[in-house]
Amino acid sequence: MRCDSCGMEIPDHAVFCPECGVKSGMEGTGAATPGVPSPPHPHHIPGAGKKTSGLAVASLIMGIGGFLCVPLVMPLLAIIFGILSRREIRKSEGKIEGSGMANAGLALGITALAIPVILAAVLIPLGITSISETRIITRSVPVNGATSVETSLVMHTGELEVSRGSDFKNMVHGTFTYNVPRWKPDIDHDFSGSTGRVTIEQPRNWWSAGLWRAENQWQIELSEYVPVKLDAQLKSVDSVFDFEGIQVESFKADTTSGNLSADLSGDHKLLKLLDTRVTSGNTTLSLTGSYSESLEAGVQATSGNIDINLVGFWTGNLDMEVEATSGNITINLPEDIGVYITASAVSGEITAPELAVRKEEKDRILVNDAYEKTDTTLFINIKATSGNINLKVNGN
Repeated sequence: MRCDSCGMEIPDHAVFCPECGVKSGMEGTGAATPGVPSPPHPHHIPGAGKKTSGLAVASLIMGIGGFLCVPLVMPLLAIIFGILSRREIRKSEGKIEGSGMANAGLALGITALAIPVILAAVLIPLGITSISETRIITRSVPVNGATSVETSLVMHTGELEVSRGSDFKNMVHGTFTYNVPRWKPDIDHDFSGSTGRVTIEQPRNWWSAGLWRAENQWQIELSEYVPVKLDAQLKSVDSVFDFEGIQVESFKADTTSGNLSADLSGDHKLLKLLDTRVTSGNTTLSLTGSYSESLEAGVQATSGNIDINLVGFWTGNLDMEVEATSGNITINLPEDIGVYITASAVSGEITAPELAVRKEEKDRILVNDAYEKTDTTLFINIKATSGNINLKVNGN
């Protein structure tokens, strides 16, 4: 028997035509019985039987991630998945969809891959042409009767060394070595009463900052005769501060990328504030001198290890906050000065074999044998998000 509507051969027992859905036996009408719905054939349902290409979805995700997460690698994967998904969709003869996502992922991948290539093609020649012969200059700022000095160092790339200067005539003396002419430091100073203010800043020249041939070294000498408050703002800089023999009142350092090392040994009768922040790099602090003032200290590292030596002579209390987001914290403690520590490690271990546990809940409270037996106490709050906390007593 044939269908009166489409002419297709249908079985004798069929109630509806499997091709067009018209009820059999409706001669000449070409339509289904009024009021009775006709089941549509699967071939006539838009999108029926189709699936979305997983490669197309992956291409789109990789393309977006190339801008937000991992450059170069994710854009390359977006291009590969985009090409494979388009081929898969074309061969499926309509059974697989997702060509829009595949095209979008392919376009995003190509764009994300092209941007760094274009930037490199433009910036590398600019960086190379901006480098010239190495220059060495020296600059000094005289005391001019100042009894204290506030010094600010702003450096964007290079290496920094700070140490004691023996010339009583100068508050600050610097030797600067560089081979990018625009990096010649700007030095500004003024006086407010008996306080001198000195600012040394490296001008920006962002297209040369990462080149292997670029050179920028600062050697700063601070007067041993004039008390100083030092503030260092550092970007891609490895820094070493040797404060032995310098009358430091406060020290602040904020480093975006680079290792920071500060030696505060010697006699520091005026030191009241210590604040270091390192986004990416290791922090090393040595407080093995003598400290008569109460000291407030903060040490933070987002990605990097923190190593602190506190085995000094303390006649003033210490209030210290130590925090590492990703990295280990190691602190060497004195045995003859009272120590009270609050420590918490979210993902890591706390090792303190020489200390007694006073309380162990969310935060662990630890003390040494000299706690509550000395007039001076070192209060230390330690937080490690991802990393270990290692507490030693006199190096043990």
